[in-house]
Amino acid sequence: GKVFISVNQPDKEKVVPIAKRLLALGFTISATRGTAKVLESEGISCQSVQKIAEGRPNVRDHIINDEIAMVFLTASGADYHEEEIELRQAALSYHIPIVTTITAAEMTVSAIERYLSDSVSVKPIQAY
Repeated sequence: GKVFISVNQPDKEKVVPIAKRLLALGFTISATRGTAKVLESEGISCQSVQKIAEGRPNVRDHIINDEIAMVFLTASGADYHEEEIELRQAALSYHIPIVTTITAAEMTVSAIERYLSDSVSVKPIQAY
């Protein structure tokens, strides 16, 4: 599947290793222009996608067309935009998971890695 990434300025460098891990897991990446620029400068292949206000096709169109499997979106703090609200609403409407912090993104990728490594097993509670 494809993961859409749009992170605020302080998180741009922090998302690079996360994006590399996603690629290693077989995901493809799309990102807003600023995030895509940072990822591409680090050798990470990604598709640049327009924000909702930048015209069409945009990220909401990709969500509606079932092209996005997961969204990594960190808020802009005091500059929290209406567009971020619209993007979250679109993802929720189409049952697409949204990850909203870098820490949660790291944990999400770790969980996927663990799940795919077949190291997850079921044990009775007494085993713990």
